[in-house]
Amino acid sequence: MQFKVFFNMSRLYTADTKALNHIFHNEYIYHKPKITQWSLGRLTGPGLFYVQGDKHKFQRKIILRDIWASQIEEDGNVAQVDALSWLSQMTLDVIGRTGFHYDFHALSPEGDANELNKALSIGFHAATRFLIWLMIQSVLPPSSGSAQLRKAKRTMDRIGQELLQESKSQLMTSGRKVDTWRSKDLLSLLVRSNMNTDIPYRQQMSGEDVPTFVFAGHDTISSGTAWSLYALSLHDSLQDRLRKELQCISIHYLDVVVKETLRFHSPAPETARVAVEDNILPLNTPVTDKNGVGGMIFIFPDNISFSLAKELWGEDAMDFKPERWLSKLPEAVNSIPGVWGNMMSFLGGPHGCIGYRYAVLEMKVLLFTLVRAFKIKLAVPKENIINRTSIVQRPYIKGEIEAGGQLPLLISHALRKE
Repeated sequence: MQFKVFFNMSRLYTADTKALNHIFHNEYIYHKPKITQWSLGRLTGPGLFYVQGDKHKFQRKIILRDIWASQIEEDGNVAQVDALSWLSQMTLDVIGRTGFHYDFHALSPEGDANELNKALSIGFHAATRFLIWLMIQSVLPPSSGSAQLRKAKRTMDRIGQELLQESKSQLMTSGRKVDTWRSKDLLSLLVRSNMNTDIPYRQQMSGEDVPTFVFAGHDTISSGTAWSLYALSLHDSLQDRLRKELQCISIHYLDVVVKETLRFHSPAPETARVAVEDNILPLNTPVTDKNGVGGMIFIFPDNISFSLAKELWGEDAMDFKPERWLSKLPEAVNSIPGVWGNMMSFLGGPHGCIGYRYAVLEMKVLLFTLVRAFKIKLAVPKENIINRTSIVQRPYIKGEIEAGGQLPLLISHALRKE
């Protein structure tokens, strides 16, 4: 389907799995649109989110549980929390420790957020706004956004470079084969790989890549976990079943709950590509274009089309149903070109999410801890929770969009297994 958007720009929407396989595996032809590159680049710089072509070529005790438990003690038997906000802080601390051996102090009770944390907060706020002016900026002569955002970007680049140099120095001093916790964080592993002389200089990691990994390992995971809690808050029987299994230290049902969340509430529900040269798309279902299509055309692969399509998932595709993963899936879903779980949640091809195992594991750890400890109910009517997407899909409260993403939950202590 072809349609027009802002400034009379053309968009071609397709949910054809054969076409998308072709798009995702031909990265030199199908690039991210300029507006997407500009929007991501002004926050993270030319990192993995941004670049195309050759350049692209648990932690300590989870204290979020204790924070929520203390709120219940203060408020009585039930406390109200903004799950999205708390999860965002939690995942920022986790990626800091596991990724870079760095403390963001996001969950610090003293509220002493450090310099990088503050810079990232400015960047995240800018990245989640969608304004017509931002679209205009993206097609004007080069701009990096507001002075505040430029300052935040300089801070992120400087600290990213410092972390990179510190990791290099540590590896050079202690030896590349040292086996310590500090040597196993994400940055140290990447730096060790970077030291391989076979890797061309232009493909090596730089300090500008650090914000990219922080963003990818933070925002999407917190949103995905929040949507899991939202779904469980609406289905008491599913929540009770999951809690019972978790209290018996079984994670089988947890696995299917996470899969169903990422199918039904994908944190990254859409992406886009633009053909930088004429190209013919192979299709499962042929179409006829009366005008012909050539030159630059926009492709919008929409994850929702795959995740909720009855043609792929069956008549119950629009139902949140973790049990679907306990039996054989419909044969049709095997054609979906994703890197994980017959879904597009982590995209596919060379630009598929390289950290999807990390994301899935962290979601499971968070849910294991929180669902075992607390009973969860939605604090507002279901109809008041809506979703909005700006890079990442988040829950919002209807009528309070300007307040940003929110997920108000009522939590109480779960009955412990005797």
